Amino acid sequence: MATNTSSAAKNRKTRADTAKALQEERMRKRQFRNVVLFAFSLFLMAVAFIEGQNLWLFLHNLLFGISGILAYCFGIILLLITLMLAYNRKPQKMQVFFIILLSVSFCGAFLVFGNINIDKFGFFEGIVRLYTHGVEKSGGGLFSALLGWPLYLMFGRTGAKITIVLLIFVCMMAIMRKGLYDLIESIRKPVSSQINKKREERELLEQIGESPATEENTNKTKPSID
Repeated sequence: MATNTSSAAKNRKTRADTAKALQEERMRKRQFRNVVLFAFSLFLMAVAFIEGQNLWLFLHNLLFGISGILAYCFGIILLLITLMLAYNRKPQKMQVFFIILLSVSFCGAFLVFGNINIDKFGFFEGIVRLYTHGVEKSGGGLFSALLGWPLYLMFGRTGAKITIVLLIFVCMMAIMRKGLYDLIESIRKPVSSQINKKREERELLEQIGESPATEENTNKTKPSID
């Protein structure tokens, strides 16, 4: 009986040690992944902000040709995600989806709000134009064609502008996990605070204005002593 108890205790200890070793191994892999992502995010930021020469210049132009002005943000976004992972705050899949959709929507906004008449070009010529505008940092690059081009063709420029703005609004609300009630409250509270502040100032001014009049009336009613 004692032998069985000792054997069971050893088995439990062995399983606990194995589980602890596996957890430490997963932690080391996670930390190494975070280090790689951190370094890659800094690399993207450097490529975006520094033109450089030779292969570096090629990567710089490629990054802007694909994503346009949004290339400045990719490294920063990846850095924020890396920091969240480092603190075990893994972003939800829906948040990642809306971050990607928000990025594509911003790129598409450069197309529909810009001065490129994309309907005058064929498909391949339009792609070249978008890439060139991205490299010149005056457009959303190839990513703008993913959403901006279809919306432009379906709804026209005005309808595409409205749709893009609404998409950006929905994505930002979803990323921040805010609802319509939160939006209304965020607008109502500052307005209500300003109204209350104005009311208090008006009441204070009325009290200040009434004080001299009250003193004057008191002096008039006070009997004089000869």
